[in-house]
Amino acid sequence: MANSKIEITFSRIPLVNEYVKFKINGLEYIETFKTVRTTNFEATKTNVGAIENMFNYISAFNLDYNTSGSFIVEFKIPEFLISITTTSNTVNFTDFETTAGATAVITNTYTPPAPPTILTPQLAQIRSTYSLRVIPNLPFINCDLLLYAWTGDKNSPPTLPAYSLSKQVVQLGQTVASFDINHIAKEYINNSIGNYNLDGVQDVLADSNVWIQYFASCDTTPVYETEGLLLATYGAGYFQDGYNPIPTTKALITGNKFTIYKDQDYRVYFQTTGLTGIFVNEVEVPYTFDTDLNYQMIASINLKEYTTEPVIYLYLEYEDVPDETLIFNVKEECFYNIVNCVFINKYGYPQTFSLTKVSKPSIDIEGQDYRGLISNFGVYNTTSHQTVSFNINGTNKVKCNTDYLNEVENNIIQEMLLSESIWLIENGVISPAVLETKSLDYKQTKVERLIQYEFGFKYAFNTLNKV
Repeated sequence: MANSKIEITFSRIPLVNEYVKFKINGLEYIETFKTVRTTNFEATKTNVGAIENMFNYISAFNLDYNTSGSFIVEFKIPEFLISITTTSNTVNFTDFETTAGATAVITNTYTPPAPPTILTPQLAQIRSTYSLRVIPNLPFINCDLLLYAWTGDKNSPPTLPAYSLSKQVVQLGQTVASFDINHIAKEYINNSIGNYNLDGVQDVLADSNVWIQYFASCDTTPVYETEGLLLATYGAGYFQDGYNPIPTTKALITGNKFTIYKDQDYRVYFQTTGLTGIFVNEVEVPYTFDTDLNYQMIASINLKEYTTEPVIYLYLEYEDVPDETLIFNVKEECFYNIVNCVFINKYGYPQTFSLTKVSKPSIDIEGQDYRGLISNFGVYNTTSHQTVSFNINGTNKVKCNTDYLNEVENNIIQEMLLSESIWLIENGVISPAVLETKSLDYKQTKVERLIQYEFGFKYAFNTLNKV
């Protein structure tokens, strides 16, 4: 099949400053007639005749646009026209315009590929860079992106976009445009553990993730269009994962063997797309869900009620991927009060790390002093404060110790250290906290033999309420 071409015919001698222009895959190609060509994109105008000016146009076009041989440019007889044919089979001509009394016939043979259709939402972990890459694989000038954000039913998007973004190409011939949307998606997500203590299988909170639908088009008369639907969560990837990290497992937790404690809340989060069954110790746990709803695309189960058994086997059955089995060894702490640290893990959902040994509370006090009067109308009072304190408040802290750990649990500790949101659960009471331990030397069994850590936390509120 022949490649696309444009055939231009001059009906008269062009005048000075008249032009001929058209677009190729959105890029403008223009030549303006001048008495003498002095710079690029100019063709010399003569009074000899139309044919002479057509040859001058061909010469200028070759100098400005055809140094790499991207076109076959010919003057055809007996038609007396200029023929410009592309050497690429992925090129289209559009938008012919002239003031020079010329006419053109465009023959396009290239059909851009249909944009990919995303039938199911893609999981986007937007604490790391998430880059929407529009790849038409042909040159363009502008790329426009519309972003819609909402919660609830994925089939009920808002009528107006949350953001409208646009980019121009950095250089001619660029074939890819990238939009980093992770910071935009973050605005709609709120990290919380409001339902963490509930029993059984639960939906996630509606604002723990968000639908992001995008529409991208290249150029006003689109040479390429694409759209897609994302479920954005507050997950992240490590440096080696690169941009657009995605979970490699349906269970949103690192590893498959864990230690949990009797009568303690421990929720495990998992994806529901393709889920056909949830089994705990070979007993099916009923759960109905609708993956059209953002808060049922992810679900969780509390294993607290199963901690009467020494070992808990959580089995997640899927129709489209290998099934997953998680093993939980149950221990009982008989002496110390357990402090459960719940943090947002690398997948964007809460995870428990139990601190089961000695915990030492403390308090930091802050305030200001000033020098006051100790006399009242000249009467000296030795019971009055010469130094007066005001704006006194405190911040409670606690140092907690772990039990002896397996070396593989260093991965969980790393996620806790990197978490932006942490809560401490003590005797069923949830308190927001900040991890003060900012540096840690990982212990190894072959070096230290026994692995145990101490972590410092401060509660994320003042001791005296000022709110």
